[in-house]
Amino acid sequence: MLSAGIGLTAVAAAAGGYGLVESGILPGKYRLAQVLGECGAAPPPPRGPLPVREDAVFGSAYRKRVVRTVTLIPAAAPARLSVVIALHGLGSSALGAASLYAPAMTAARVTRFAVIAVDGGNTYWQRQQAGQPRQPTAMAAGQ
Repeated sequence: MLSAGIGLTAVAAAAGGYGLVESGILPGKYRLAQVLGECGAAPPPPRGPLPVREDAVFGSAYRKRVVRTVTLIPAAAPARLSVVIALHGLGSSALGAASLYAPAMTAARVTRFAVIAVDGGNTYWQRQQAGQPRQPTAMAAGQ
């Protein structure tokens, strides 16, 4: 009788814990969904050619270091293109941004502009105080 009560208590605790994780009160909701196979597969790659990718590095006077850029040019681009400067998220890089934007450009059938992703470092894209060695916003606008 005691073992049945302990077993019932364990099941109730597990169910309660599951409910708290599933509702977002406890962390781990997405990990739990992965374990349970509830997450869908990655979307299929977009149809059509990916943009032409050109990687380059240059010495940035604003950042006082070598900086990577990745330019994405649509496969069916006209001779003259507008340019969009793509800013990566905190902790990412020009390479990470380009890997997200290239399939998105194909899926959206972008043909009228190129995307240039630049490394801003592991800081936010905001104006830095004067005299600080890293000026990612000034670099993106000025170089």
